[in-house]
Amino acid sequence: MTNSLNLAPSATITLSPYQNLSQHLKQLRLSHILTHWESIEHQALQEQWSYSRFLLTLCELESIQRHDLRLRRALTEAQLPTAKSFSNFDFDHCPQFNPAPLMQLADDTAWLERAGNCLIFGPSGVGKTHLAAGLACHMVELGMRAKFFEANALVQD
Repeated sequence: MTNSLNLAPSATITLSPYQNLSQHLKQLRLSHILTHWESIEHQALQEQWSYSRFLLTLCELESIQRHDLRLRRALTEAQLPTAKSFSNFDFDHCPQFNPAPLMQLADDTAWLERAGNCLIFGPSGVGKTHLAAGLACHMVELGMRAKFFEANALVQD
């Protein structure tokens, strides 16, 4: 086995614990911990953190970075129109629209797990694309997968 972990001291090359740690972090692909562990260690020493708090902080940093990368990748794959979300939709623009049913769909992924559909109908210019993109973006943020198609492109496919 060529990549086995050998914890015994090496007779040929002696690495410092810091060098050895860096090598292991690279091998385990813990890039965010690799980048930040020294500054976090300095803070931990200054503030007299426990070992578990130090380790927890490093793991939280890695977890947050991985979540953010996964979210960015999923949003890129979804091919959503840019700058369209619920937060920047002007619901006053269409006063006859009741947003409650749409917000209910946004709060619960069960309809997607049942392979349900959400169809949005209305006249041109009322914000159907904006709302659909906002819903899809919210679903991606909840860990679901989405793919945006304009109706004419979907019909042509």
